[in-house]
Amino acid sequence: MPRILPIPDPSVKVTKLDATPSKDYYDWFSRAQDTLQFGRVPVLTVTTLPSATTLGAGARATITDAATTTFNSIVSGTSTFTMPVFTDSAGNWRIG
Repeated sequence: MPRILPIPDPSVKVTKLDATPSKDYYDWFSRAQDTLQFGRVPVLTVTTLPSATTLGAGARATITDAATTTFNSIVSGTSTFTMPVFTDSAGNWRIG
């Protein structure tokens, strides 16, 4: 689960148009990028997917050997389709 980072102090006001953001802002933004890893999901094969039950609903990954491209179908491997997948509340990996 991603860490929730505190936001920079909102009481600090920018009063000039050419003002430079504070070091605290840059530090916060850098930590946010490291924590959230925008748009990055692991790329795996079906056999290397971790247990969906352990991860819980909402986990995401990409697989490179999906046997189907049908949205919301349960994942199976041994083909060459690269597909996004997610975990459902029943403990399954599904295409989507």
